[in-house]
Amino acid sequence: MRWLKFAVYLGLVYVVLALSLPRTEVWVRLVLGPAGWVPDAPNPFFWPILTLVALLFVVGLVADVGLNLWKVPAPISGLMVLTFGVALLGFQAEQRGRFHWASSLLTDHPSDSMSRTLERMQEDLASHYMEHRLFPRTDEELETMLAEGGALAERSPYLYRWLQKRPPMVRVSGNGEGPMLRIEEDVLPGTVLYSVASDGQAYWLTAVAGEGAPARAKLLAGAGGRPVVKSNVPFLAPK
Repeated sequence: MRWLKFAVYLGLVYVVLALSLPRTEVWVRLVLGPAGWVPDAPNPFFWPILTLVALLFVVGLVADVGLNLWKVPAPISGLMVLTFGVALLGFQAEQRGRFHWASSLLTDHPSDSMSRTLERMQEDLASHYMEHRLFPRTDEELETMLAEGGALAERSPYLYRWLQKRPPMVRVSGNGEGPMLRIEEDVLPGTVLYSVASDGQAYWLTAVAGEGAPARAKLLAGAGGRPVVKSNVPFLAPK
C-alpha cells in the first residue's frame, strides 16, 4: 500500500514537472543571458513556484518511502494534489492565451523593433548631414548625434543578463566601403551596425536580431531573406 501511494504521488509529481520545468528553464536562460527574446513568454512566477513545490515534495517522498526517515504529513500530501490541479489549470489557461506574462518586456517582436530603430537612425543621420554636410565618422560623433536624436529612445526588445532592458547598441566601422554583413562574436542581438565612408558622405546601416533564450544573433532580414540595409546610396544586399 505504501509503494502504491508512492507511485501515485510520483505520477502527480511527474506531470507537474513535465509542465513546469520547461517553462521555468526559459526564464533561467533569460536571466543568465547574454540576450534573449521568446514569443509568449510563460509566467515568470507561477511555473517556478510549482517546480519548487514539486521538487521539495520529491525529496520528502524519497525520505519517507525510500529511506524511511519520516512520514510525509497529510497536509503536505494534500498540497501536492492541489499543486497538480493548479498546474493543469495553468496549462489550460496558457493554451487559451490567457496566462502568458502580460508585460511590456517581451511583447514587441525583434524584427519590428529593430526595423523602427533603423528608420529613426536614418532620420537622425539625415538631420545631422543637413547641418554638418558630413555623416558621423567616429564613435564620439555618432554618440553625440544619437543623444540629441530619437533613434535610441525605444528600448531594445531583448532581455539581457539578469533581465536588464537597454537601448539598442551601436557598433561603428569607419572607413567603410559598404554595409557590415558579418557579425563579430561579441556583438549581441539588439545592435545596430553602422558603417561610414572615410569622407563622411555615405553610410550603411544593418541590424543584429534573432530569437530564443539565449537569442542566436543574425542579421535582420527582409523579403527574400536578404539583410535589411539602410543607406543614403543604392545598395542590394546579397542573399
